[in-house]
Amino acid sequence: MSENTVTKKMSAAAFFNENRAIAGFGNSMRAVFTSIRELVENGLDAAENRGINPNISIDLRKLSSREINELLDVKQYKKLEKHLDFLQLTCIDNGTGVPGHLIADLFGRVLTGTKYGVIQTRG
Repeated sequence: MSENTVTKKMSAAAFFNENRAIAGFGNSMRAVFTSIRELVENGLDAAENRGINPNISIDLRKLSSREINELLDVKQYKKLEKHLDFLQLTCIDNGTGVPGHLIADLFGRVLTGTKYGVIQTRG
């Protein structure tokens, strides 16, 4: 980083709310696609780092009204939009995993800056 580089910390929720389109979450279908793609890429990277063949399982399902009520801790969830659904996305892979004490830090904030670089390792 150069002396002129400016960085700021923000929560992941704030970052994705402000940058939905560039983060791949411009609409609901794109959000599901982006989420699955990221999970698969992370699983591939984790297996590659361990020097093993990847084994990745993805499960996507629509939650029932009962499940939504339980998750939100409400008696009856009322849809405000006709086509609004809750989905559960589960990914299991044979990577190294994330130590529990790092989860909040890794998934809880995003570091952004005036210069952004990506090193593509696959594809």
